[in-house]
Amino acid sequence: MLKLIVFDFDGTLVDTFEDCVDAFNQALTDNGFPARDPKDYRHVFGQALPVIMKEVLPEDHRDPETVEKVCQRYKEVYAASEKARSLPYPGIRGMLDILSRLNVKLAIQSNKDQKLLDDITGKLFGDNVFDAVQGFSETRAPKPDPAGLYELMDQFGATKEQTVYVGDGMNDIMTAHNAGIPIIAVVWGQGRTADILDPSVEYLAPTRRALKKIIYKLMDFNV
Repeated sequence: MLKLIVFDFDGTLVDTFEDCVDAFNQALTDNGFPARDPKDYRHVFGQALPVIMKEVLPEDHRDPETVEKVCQRYKEVYAASEKARSLPYPGIRGMLDILSRLNVKLAIQSNKDQKLLDDITGKLFGDNVFDAVQGFSETRAPKPDPAGLYELMDQFGATKEQTVYVGDGMNDIMTAHNAGIPIIAVVWGQGRTADILDPSVEYLAPTRRALKKIIYKLMDFNV
């Protein structure tokens, strides 16, 4: 019986792709670097911000000082943006509303900056849906290290057998498996199809309806 469901944020619950790409490209151009094609971001999102920035900066400008400077500009741009195109995927909010009324804890785990994650989660979902919202912290290794996931499991007293992870890419798959828990991989996000279809993935959700059915089955909950 499930006790804790941990969701990735970007590409799993919310389509943030276009707003994030705009902020990254503005951060790059504001620092004199060329903007990148949106497809260049498609499979790097989900990692820690400095890792993404190193991927999109020109190869000869990936020194720590430059990465930090452009990351800081990204944070400023993204925080100030209205994020008008970042919306929950259809059907997600209704599913979360049902789950939040059941005997299960709901958490978000993301490599997005904690304050940015708190702000957008509050804006889109309010304060009564998630029991924990965990973003990037300088004091904790980012995903796919399982440290943050272990913290959430300890917080709610959930064992590996009572926890499931929901995500859209290899970083999420690795996070779950590094922690020894199953993954529900969703296909509508930013992950590569080859990664999501890997035989190590315990559950595959091609649609939001399929995701709900998998979760309800794991909870022994019939609707």
